[in-house]
Amino acid sequence: MSQGKVRIYGAGGLGNNIAKRYLGQKEVAGFATPLVSFVDTSRSNLDSTIPTEAIFVLEGTDGSGKVRRENHQQISDAIKQILLAQPPEDFNIVVFSASGGSGSVIGPLIVRELLERGKAVVVVSAGSAESTITAQNSLNTLKSLSAISKGVKAPVVAFYRHSGEGTTRSTIDGQLHFAITCLRYLASRQNAELDTMDVLHWLRFNKSTSVEAQLALLDIYSDAEKVKEILDPIAIASLYAERDQAQLHTPVPEYSCAGFFQTPVEGISELHYVISTQFLGQSYDTLNRTVEQFVERREGRSAAKAIVTDKDETTEDFLVL
Repeated sequence: MSQGKVRIYGAGGLGNNIAKRYLGQKEVAGFATPLVSFVDTSRSNLDSTIPTEAIFVLEGTDGSGKVRRENHQQISDAIKQILLAQPPEDFNIVVFSASGGSGSVIGPLIVRELLERGKAVVVVSAGSAESTITAQNSLNTLKSLSAISKGVKAPVVAFYRHSGEGTTRSTIDGQLHFAITCLRYLASRQNAELDTMDVLHWLRFNKSTSVEAQLALLDIYSDAEKVKEILDPIAIASLYAERDQAQLHTPVPEYSCAGFFQTPVEGISELHYVISTQFLGQSYDTLNRTVEQFVERREGRSAAKAIVTDKDETTEDFLVL
């Protein structure tokens, strides 16, 4: 079959930084060829190494300052124009931070439009909770993805990582790159016995299982024993190096498909792409508790004593002389 292509949409600061690694990569056997797009409300994350034709910056905006409402309407109005300039492929990856102000709006709205068009799309995202606003943004982004799934009546599948205390930025970036690399294997169209429709049915699990469309998490494993940590998977796609090697039998998902690397992958004998909702509630609960704690602290903060009082006289230009 012809080499698969994957469109990588880097949305906002984190999305743009992650997407840069895939610029200019040529066809490599066993991988889907990446076509990279950079979408943002500011040029501050975009340098001269990025081709102009790969960039879409909204006119009249200069960042969102972590406030998701700031440019929501302008972003929403521009989504179809963005996809006209940066057209999707059969398989698409949308990368963004759940905790920022621009990517967490651009990313979900691109996902919504791709789902409306029946395209295969996977979210690759990271959230954080170093402040009240980033924790609230992360929570509201997950809620937005859930609402999109319900509204469009199609699953939203997300590889999501949370940057907690002690977690380095490079660790999170490495996990996101790992997910993108593995998805490029899956979308390569060069895996024996695994075709495009197998992958689409894996993603659109509401069509292939009894599970209704909803937000679900994607985890990727290179060790079959680790997969057993997922107690009730919805759908699993697997890739193996050899036809005769032992295949995954537990846990048992409602839908599964498997293929074989036609091009050997150094150091990897198998990959399992597991869709489930097992840890989704845990992510919601953790963020909810964090936001509640921040709000509790805020409301318990003592008010600062007034410095300027009614006894003070101010000039027309607000000076106390």
